Amino acid sequence: MKKLALFAILTYLSTGFMSAQTIPNGGFEDWTANTTGTYAYEMPDFWKTTDSISLAASLGTIHSAIKEGSEIHGGSYAIKLIGWLALGSPVPGAASNGDIDITTQTIIKGTPDTVRHRVLNGFYRYIPIGGDNCYIIATLLKWNSTTSQRDTIAFGQFTTNTASGGLGYSPFTIDMAYNDWTQNPDTMVILLTTSPLLIGSGNFGTVLYVDDLSFTGVVGINGPESIINSVDVYPSPASSMINIRVDLKKVKPLQYNIYDISGKHVFSDVLEPNDTRVNISQ
Repeated sequence: MKKLALFAILTYLSTGFMSAQTIPNGGFEDWTANTTGTYAYEMPDFWKTTDSISLAASLGTIHSAIKEGSEIHGGSYAIKLIGWLALGSPVPGAASNGDIDITTQTIIKGTPDTVRHRVLNGFYRYIPIGGDNCYIIATLLKWNSTTSQRDTIAFGQFTTNTASGGLGYSPFTIDMAYNDWTQNPDTMVILLTTSPLLIGSGNFGTVLYVDDLSFTGVVGINGPESIINSVDVYPSPASSMINIRVDLKKVKPLQYNIYDISGKHVFSDVLEPNDTRVNISQ
């Protein structure tokens, strides 16, 4: 039987979101043409894409990030990412407000941001090939002068391998899960990718459209952990049913999310009072 790694992330259910927080060029309306080298492409302002990587530029047989003016959700443009090939190996089409480090295959830098965002919203259309999974990931970070590294304050992701129906966009929301409720971030990083950000990942021709990104809501310093006494997930390991038991200091609506070992989102639902039974046989 296929083994699963189950990660339960508890989040408040709330409709009382605050007004949207600005993401630089989150609607992908503004683009600038590349004027160096021989590889012609346009770059969304405040973003970097796999088109800007020197490897892509030297092999530029296909654009991996395109200013999309036809299939859009709002405004005049969206971003269209396409899986491509480098020396015969598949490479995901990707975009980030940080820099894409081809050596480490990671995202560095990002946008200065000190807001404790609650939810990332946006709209997408996905056309996968061969079971690809797209990823939309948001991370809030803070520089730690003691360790000389960036600490992850909060993290959230949306992933799917399901093709979008029709020609329209679908909405997505990403709840930010906080690792540290005592710190404000100093940097925000968003990654959009047609498959995991690795050379050899995904398939040539997989397409992801994204448009109208925005943050809504702000999380206070005293976050949801202040109302939770304990969380138990049992039995472990399990192959058919698991139980989630949450002991709260006061009653609040909570949701659980389950991911498999690859990070793919499997299931979400509302937690019942006391014990919640979840069928994981499939």
